[in-house]
Amino acid sequence: MIEVVSPMKRISSIKLVLNYLKLIKNLLIPTLVLFVLNDTSTNRIWHLFWIAYPFILILMFLYIFLSWFTYRYGYDESAFYIHSGIFTKNKQVIPFNRIQNIQRKRKIIHKLFRKTHIVFSTASATDEDVIFDMLSLQEANLLEDLVFNKKNSDAPLDGYREESVSTHQSIQRIHYQATITELLKASFASVKFLLVVPTFAIGIMIKDKDAYQFVKKTVSIDLIMAYLWIDIIVLVGILIVSLVLSICYTLSRYWNYTLSSDDTKIYIKRGLFSESQFSIQKSRVQALNIKQGLFKQILGLVEVELVTSSNYEDDDEISTLYPFLPKRKAYHIITEVLPEYEIDLNPRKLDKHVLWLKLCRASIICIILSIALFIWIPKFWWLSLILLLTLVTITYVDFRNSHFSIQKEFIQMQSGGFVRKMLISKRKNIIEAKVRTSPIQRTFKASTIYVSNRANPVEVTTISDMPLVYSADFYVWYKKRGENIQVE
Repeated sequence: MIEVVSPMKRISSIKLVLNYLKLIKNLLIPTLVLFVLNDTSTNRIWHLFWIAYPFILILMFLYIFLSWFTYRYGYDESAFYIHSGIFTKNKQVIPFNRIQNIQRKRKIIHKLFRKTHIVFSTASATDEDVIFDMLSLQEANLLEDLVFNKKNSDAPLDGYREESVSTHQSIQRIHYQATITELLKASFASVKFLLVVPTFAIGIMIKDKDAYQFVKKTVSIDLIMAYLWIDIIVLVGILIVSLVLSICYTLSRYWNYTLSSDDTKIYIKRGLFSESQFSIQKSRVQALNIKQGLFKQILGLVEVELVTSSNYEDDDEISTLYPFLPKRKAYHIITEVLPEYEIDLNPRKLDKHVLWLKLCRASIICIILSIALFIWIPKFWWLSLILLLTLVTITYVDFRNSHFSIQKEFIQMQSGGFVRKMLISKRKNIIEAKVRTSPIQRTFKASTIYVSNRANPVEVTTISDMPLVYSADFYVWYKKRGENIQVE
């Protein structure tokens, strides 16, 4: 029999009420449709279904109540204990040492009731994430302290105030805080507002064929030039509105963004209306991904992502560091937050003979597409020239951006043309490594390296057309991984 420090308890009844409200919202449209069909349709099946509908609703409400009533949780100084199930009883034990990271969210409804949503993410495929919604602030703080082994688990809950913070959050070093100027710069750097006009126009033409035919017959160069000043005013107005919306979105998402850390953990906090907090032990970071799109390259900005093995999937991507950091500042922050990680500022570039391999591959693709173009639409033969120029440019930029570096226990790999991606990982965190060579690569003495890091799903980084000398060094380097791995 498992003895726990806190008694088994249920989630706040506020969660039950919210589940009922969510059910009602989801049933509004189906109920209306069923009501109309019952009155208008001659099919008797709808009438029978309408009669049975109240009983279905009663079962739904009863199921929600029983799910809430039978779900109980407890904890001691080493694990969570979850009991659930209406007919089939489930009992889970999730040890704290399996917790990879902790995420908190506080939407307006949580702030109204002084509650929080907290997720303890695990890395094991057999363990589910521990999710508590509508948990009191003081208990959420206590649970964080228990997981991080920073507080005496015997401390009573009554000793906490609503405004208190967990003890592990009290001694932190702040590495970065987003200012208003930086948030406005991020709104421009996201360039999403530039896609509003073409996306809206294309969407209308795809969904409405009449609109497409009208535009095709009526819109001409003469018409556009005749009302050019009106077109410009409308276009500028739409772009201004889109930009304002982009600024509002960025401010609400990254307002009060703070990146901090202590000796063992990293903390990320952001959000205006919906606040999010993320904390992870530094030892749980599997690798770093540094990404740069084309516009970010022009502005000298990068996005740094922490690769973790958490099972919890969240579209908020809060594990990403501030995605609009200046490149030099980002490198400086990485060395501060994760001093064990090293960044090579002078990595090994690819040899020139690799460029000929990349150009040869691009030429083959261009020739195949050009032949297809000449067969099907010969009037547009000139597109093959544009295609050739585009492929050559992308290939050359990719060659210039690609690099490779091995330093002691670290590997650093970067590839990509107009969208760059750089991986920095420790050798012990690489769960699989491959070196493959195709026939055309063997001709140019090159190969492709695959590196896999533990994540959900597995993070696979590829860098193509590496000189065989680099691949041989990588193979020898990775073979030494067994010297650093300790089996528990």
